[in-house]
Amino acid sequence: MTNKIKLNFEGKEVEFFFGLSFLGEFLKEEDTDLQGIFNGINSDSYTFIPNLMYKSYLHNCKRQ
Repeated sequence: MTNKIKLNFEGKEVEFFFGLSFLGEFLKEEDTDLQGIFNGINSDSYTFIPNLMYKSYLHNCKRQ
């Protein structure tokens, strides 16, 4: 099981980290739980997923 993905945006490789450290930080910042994440993805995916990816990218930048 992998906890990160790399995407290529116009020649620039961007890494998104979705490990436990990110998940804990995201849940705390968003004041939600795992069910809240699932609900957000199911009900408002076009807003929720970009926010999730943005916060994941920021978390990865802090880790490095």
